[in-house]
Amino acid sequence: MAHIYSLAYLTSAPMAPRDVLVLAQKLDYQAIGVRIAPAIPGGDFSPLTTDPAMLRDTIRIMADTGVQVFDVEIVRIGPQFKLDQFAAFLETAAKLKARAVLVAGDDPNEARLTDSFAAFCRAAAPCSLTADLEFMPWASAIPFSV
Repeated sequence: MAHIYSLAYLTSAPMAPRDVLVLAQKLDYQAIGVRIAPAIPGGDFSPLTTDPAMLRDTIRIMADTGVQVFDVEIVRIGPQFKLDQFAAFLETAAKLKARAVLVAGDDPNEARLTDSFAAFCRAAAPCSLTADLEFMPWASAIPFSV
């Protein structure tokens, strides 16, 4: 199996997805990562879930360049996690044909975090997405809302 090299979101932030796709093609990457939800309130992200024109343009540039979206970010699972708040996120990830979702577990209650993560994994599976935990201990000090 050949390796897929993906240009991570933070390597090219805050470039627009279309520009990152073109850059990735020039650098011989096969994929990119895209942040479609902010990591923190007011943080940078590409509003692909709410901007249909940007989403269409991104999908067109993917076809033109042959570069795919490998992962989308970010889902932060905290004490107030509600799965239904991520429906548009998952729908957009599926339209981008992403393979993985970056997930941060920010709930100090381990049992609740486990249940929430399992629910998210079940919701992501029909979209052919894995839910990949990224441990970000520094992020728990940053308040967030979903």
